Amino acid sequence: PTEWVSFPCEALKCNEETFTTRERTCQCEGNQDPNRCDENMYDTVSCGRRDYELSEWSNPICNDPICHPYTKTKRRTCTCTDGDGESTDLSQCNANPFGYEQEIQCPGDDYDWAEWQSRGCPTDSCFQTKTKRYRVCECHGDIDFNACDGNAIDFPFCELPDFCNEPK
Repeated sequence: PTEWVSFPCEALKCNEETFTTRERTCQCEGNQDPNRCDENMYDTVSCGRRDYELSEWSNPICNDPICHPYTKTKRRTCTCTDGDGESTDLSQCNANPFGYEQEIQCPGDDYDWAEWQSRGCPTDSCFQTKTKRYRVCECHGDIDFNACDGNAIDFPFCELPDFCNEPK
């Protein structure tokens, strides 16, 4: 028999094995005679399957309006795409040592001081006075005075009205 001649493989499938055929001829000194060979002249051979691949990790965004550290889950999967579409089969990939899901830490949003609020200063007196002003430490409407540095209450001096500085 001559050497095998294999036919090209068709497109590989994800979930089933693909096969092709090969053949050879029986000849002696250029003369072909299939009756003179005992071996098989045709054969079927496996082309295999399309490989499944581990995807990249998803990229969760830490943008939840939460005022303390929290976790989110990043994921990946095992997929194969062929002429029939995309197939997912987690048993077809080795996801070790990290698996298919991992928790990531998100820092949460910061508490910040709001604008100062004041009761105002007298507008009809030339005596030096102080006013009380206050502010809140907040994050998305949640108030926590221990989460900000600095004071929540202040007693600044009031500016004197303009008429107090006029010559008499």
